[in-house]
Amino acid sequence: MSTEKMREEFEAWICGIWPGVSISRNSDDAAMFAGSYRDERVHMAWKGWQSSRAAIEVELPDSSEFDSPADCHQAIRDCRYAIESLGLKVKP
Repeated sequence: MSTEKMREEFEAWICGIWPGVSISRNSDDAAMFAGSYRDERVHMAWKGWQSSRAAIEVELPDSSEFDSPADCHQAIRDCRYAIESLGLKVKP
C-alpha cells in the first residue's frame, strides 16, 4: 500500500473518531518536519498507524502448486484464509 493511500485511510479514521481535529501538515520546505502533522498528538497517532501496518505480514501459499483454473480458485481461497487468519478483512 502506498504511503499516500495509508495516509488517506488514517486521516479518514482519525477525523471519524476525533471530529474537528486538525490534520494539517508541515510544508515540504521545513525539511526536518516535512509532511509531519502539526498537531503532535495526530503525528504520534500517525506514527502508530504506520507501525501497525508495517507489522502486518501475510505468508501466501506456494504458487507452484497451482496449474489449473480450479487450482487458482483454491489459491484465492487459501490467500483469503491466510489474510483473515491474521484478523484482517478481505473485500468480497
